[in-house]
Amino acid sequence: MQTGHQVMVMEKRRRGADVPHPGYSCGRRIGRSCATRTGRADRSRDRQAARTGAERKVLMESPMVWLAYSVREQIRITDMYSLFEVHYENGYAFPGESHNFWECLYVMEGDVCASGDERVYNLPRGSIIFHRPLELHKFIVNGPRGADLLIFSFAAEGPLTSYLAEKVFQLSRAQQDIIDEANASIQTMAALTMSEAQVENLVTAKGYGDCVCFINENSASVVVSSTADGLNETDIAKIAEIVMEETGLTPSKVTIIEAEP
Repeated sequence: MQTGHQVMVMEKRRRGADVPHPGYSCGRRIGRSCATRTGRADRSRDRQAARTGAERKVLMESPMVWLAYSVREQIRITDMYSLFEVHYENGYAFPGESHNFWECLYVMEGDVCASGDERVYNLPRGSIIFHRPLELHKFIVNGPRGADLLIFSFAAEGPLTSYLAEKVFQLSRAQQDIIDEANASIQTMAALTMSEAQVENLVTAKGYGDCVCFINENSASVVVSSTADGLNETDIAKIAEIVMEETGLTPSKVTIIEAEP
């Protein structure tokens, strides 16, 4: 009885086909088939890479198209009139004022009762209120430990200004932290600026010429115009002493520079 494989072999032999023996491996024929498929895949990848490279070249050579987005200015501060932090004890009453620019009151600590014209607001910590121009505004501190306030006044224009009028905003803790950090930076900058002016005045009062002082939290530099004989060690020591007394910096943090006439 012939098996199915034997029948197939005999049929192909009749046709003159080269059929391997049933016990032998077909690896040689399979190997040629795999090599053929691999070569076709490589050629396909090469063609795809060529197309991709051509597309990239076209994109790189094409002019860049920029889209413009208009920005509408909602508010613009044109002038600043005041900016200060102040502490008031419990019971302090500000009698009131009005002026032709905006004023903002921010409660950093404590409790305040404020009014704008005939409106009255209770302002706990984290509250901020804007008084519009010509609005009569006053306040009284009613917290047992007083109140720390940040007050600034400014002139502004734009459609957003009307949104600020007659409103009290309660800031979140994260928003309060942002304002507190910004205020601390502003106060530090203001203090350094005042120290710079003080040093410049004291140095010129000692009989030296023009003086420019630069101070930061860690160092100070003073540029002093040269005298007829130049700055000697005594002059440098006098100027450095002025800087150290004003800033509290150590001698190694103070630099004196002599400017040539």
